[in-house]
Amino acid sequence: MSSLNPTLITFMFYIVAMIGIGLYAYCATSNFDEYILGGRSLGSVVTALSAGASDMSGWLLMGLPGAIYLSGLSEVWIAIGLIIGAWLNWLLVAGRLRAHTEFQNNALTLPDYFTSRFADKKRILRLLSAIVILVFFAIYCASGMVAGARYASNMLEGLSFVAIISSLAWGLGYFGQPHILVRFMAADSVKTIPAARRIGMTWMILCLVGAMFAGYIGIAYFAANPDLPAAAIVNQNPETVFMELTKILFNPWIAGIILAAILAAIMSTLSCQLLVCSTTLTEDLYKGFLRKNASQKELIWVGRGMVIVIALIAISLAINPNSKVLGLVAYAWAGFGAAFGPLIIFSLFWKRMTLNGAIVGMVVGAVTVIAWKNYTGDTGLYEIIPGFILAALSIVIVSLLDKAPSHDVVNRFELAKAEYQKEMAEMNK
Repeated sequence: MSSLNPTLITFMFYIVAMIGIGLYAYCATSNFDEYILGGRSLGSVVTALSAGASDMSGWLLMGLPGAIYLSGLSEVWIAIGLIIGAWLNWLLVAGRLRAHTEFQNNALTLPDYFTSRFADKKRILRLLSAIVILVFFAIYCASGMVAGARYASNMLEGLSFVAIISSLAWGLGYFGQPHILVRFMAADSVKTIPAARRIGMTWMILCLVGAMFAGYIGIAYFAANPDLPAAAIVNQNPETVFMELTKILFNPWIAGIILAAILAAIMSTLSCQLLVCSTTLTEDLYKGFLRKNASQKELIWVGRGMVIVIALIAISLAINPNSKVLGLVAYAWAGFGAAFGPLIIFSLFWKRMTLNGAIVGMVVGAVTVIAWKNYTGDTGLYEIIPGFILAALSIVIVSLLDKAPSHDVVNRFELAKAEYQKEMAEMNK
């Protein structure tokens, strides 16, 4: 019995439980809508926690404590920016996106929504948004497969104005993250969103505060015990601070459960990212361009196959754990935030926005992030800031120069807006 490893046993129990849940969901899924959005039947608690789990990957238990351990107080600004951004996303986007996607031909994906919202008959917007999703999620998924996103250790080198603004700007990314936005689309109604917002934000704040305290406790503990073998491990790789503290301070069985939680955090985000990629390939490319009349059963099987394909691609990118792909998580977050964030916001609030404005805004946002990251040098300014600003300006300028949207496009916008306002008014009575 002495050879039994509590951590390994706990891990195996967790894996078996996940396989069981997967088999149950496999048998319960009968159509593509259920496969993607759970049949739009998620209540407040499930909507809140699924959105939170999709957001908070392994970096919550590894990246953030490690960043705090390495850089101290300066990393707190990232958490503050994320809290503000998440709250605004719940407040401004969640309910409206739920209403609009239902009125836009019951859109199942963001490319699907964009195509219907702007009557994109040539499906240019569908193709471009699918490319953006696949490119940036390939990076994102790879990071999850090497145990969570890693923050660049010198992202914040003090409390300069540029550093603080760049850290707070992480919050802008929420408006364009497909794996989080689809959780809003899966809610059973607009009325579900306010309660989900309160639950989700409470959960998020508690998680972030706990992660930050783990980093600070690590600083104090290993400073007081510098001769421990774990201290050398943490000093070499700060991301391990939470794991090393867990192994030192807890009973092996409890430590096994906590360490399994890290894997669960990674898997929750990774699974949602793989699902979004699979859906993009299946709904937006396979059905959109190759098999318009594909059956529900065919789409489900193609979607499952695409999960395997994307997972294999991500694994190939993540074979080297020291690969630069780990440092590109912020890059992927910025890419989604700049390419999709302004597009989502304007599409929900401005009926005058046009198809050409959407196309140009998406391209400008994505290209600006790529160019700023690779060709401007070490400015210290997070690339989502210029990307988001230029994308928003492009949308406004091109839309105003373009001819007004058709009556049908405006009418669908007004119907969705009226339905959202009606449900909110009924809830507030």
